Amino acid sequence: MWTEVQQVQEHQRRELVLSSSEIAKRVEESGLDEHVFDLATLNFLEISRTPLTILSDKIGHLENLNRLILHDNKLKEIPQTVRLLTKLKVLDISKNCLSELPDVFGNLRDLQSLNASVNEIAKISDLSHCVHLTSINLSHNKLVEFPEVLCSDQLENLLELNLNSNLLTGISPRIDQLPALKHLDLSSNKITIIPKELSQCGKLREILLHDNPIKDSRLCKLTAQKPPKSKAVLDYVREHCVAQIPVTESENKQKAAKKKSKGNKSVDEEEVVVDEIEVLPADETSRKITWKAVTQQVRPFIVCCVIKNLELSDPEKMKKFIALQSDLHDDICEKRTAATIATHDLDQISDNMVYDAKSPQSIKICPLKRSAEVSADILMNQLKQEADALRKEKKRNTFSGIHKYLNLLHEKTVYPCLLTESGTVLSLPPLTNSEKSKILPTTQNVLLEVTSSKSLAVCKAVAEKLITACVRQDLTSESRDNGNGEHSVGRKIVVQQLRVMDESGGLRVVFPSRADLNMEGFKILRSD
Repeated sequence: MWTEVQQVQEHQRRELVLSSSEIAKRVEESGLDEHVFDLATLNFLEISRTPLTILSDKIGHLENLNRLILHDNKLKEIPQTVRLLTKLKVLDISKNCLSELPDVFGNLRDLQSLNASVNEIAKISDLSHCVHLTSINLSHNKLVEFPEVLCSDQLENLLELNLNSNLLTGISPRIDQLPALKHLDLSSNKITIIPKELSQCGKLREILLHDNPIKDSRLCKLTAQKPPKSKAVLDYVREHCVAQIPVTESENKQKAAKKKSKGNKSVDEEEVVVDEIEVLPADETSRKITWKAVTQQVRPFIVCCVIKNLELSDPEKMKKFIALQSDLHDDICEKRTAATIATHDLDQISDNMVYDAKSPQSIKICPLKRSAEVSADILMNQLKQEADALRKEKKRNTFSGIHKYLNLLHEKTVYPCLLTESGTVLSLPPLTNSEKSKILPTTQNVLLEVTSSKSLAVCKAVAEKLITACVRQDLTSESRDNGNGEHSVGRKIVVQQLRVMDESGGLRVVFPSRADLNMEGFKILRSD
């Protein structure tokens, strides 16, 4: 038994990482130690950067896995027993020698992220059962036809689809079946015609089509512009490209979708608007956030906004608000690996803010539930010591609370932080917020901050989830009626836009923009 495997077994740890030149040498000489597949309690397994060509069928024994990382090997196929990993949320099989994605995904209903880039994949199986997928990466493969199996309305949570650097000759006109799609990369293919249906993807905000032999010369030039002009491309497609689904079929599809959304509701019920989100524009009195380019080294993406009418004086509602953030961290935020949420009492913040990345020694923060200010490097050491002590005391291998996120900053030379212009650190994602700006029962204005190492699309999706959940869980202080005062028909939340500007004063992102919060079941009121 390899030492690494033995240590996990003896200490009942939940994570195992096998990635080094020494591991690669062992795999080449004698294969992978199959005792790995006896570690039934594992929830994270990484085997990477090895010459491994075959993954044992015994992988199915690891039924508690929620993250399986197998990138940079020489795998030629994925065993059928992967279908037994029903708790799997993240699967990374990139940079291998796979020629197809087998039919193993039917049971992986909790899968949120699939990365199969840089392989030789020419065929993929049905992924429609993976209803929680938010990200699919099939770039740098050998797909010739646009995979119709990806155009399923069952993939209602899919935010990002990367198919760049394949051999695609076209785009399925059923691409508009993906209601949440925000980022689509089809660059470096062999696409000649763009269907009008692409412009009907209601939430699509970033479309990459450069390096394709598009026949429409004006559109070809438009797609080649840098930085990408996604809105201009989609507007052109809407006005000048031809629909590839016959009108009658398109109309029938729209009618079926409306019928599905209405279900068996009565006419009166259909006319009721359930909840409202009022969006106030950013103005001169709004807080400004400056984004610094150094954050690209560690966690480059951030969106912010202000939520104005949460009711947190009720202890039960405060508990719900905190639990909501915890649930989102475990779900769409992928244990804070995809994104991290921070909420602050805006009235405790006196000036504008800066999103920066600094050395751990130079960051001074008063962490939540602590009374003294401490540097980030000392805080990390304290938390590691606490984690080890708790693990020994409770005789367990897992960490809880803040301690389970320490590995996300492991070996980072700079840490991301949101601070005021006067130097007060407000958050240290993905670890903690500051005690100085913590949410109180008296809080009137909540500053919502979402950061990510993946994309702005992920940040926005998380922020949208939190805002809408606050309404649906009745955490607001306002309700709306039907106009005649007879009865309440919904709740209302007020959100104010905030802008994130780069160091030169250019707009990086504003949230929520007109493209955001456009989900079914909410009436959006905008005054901009």
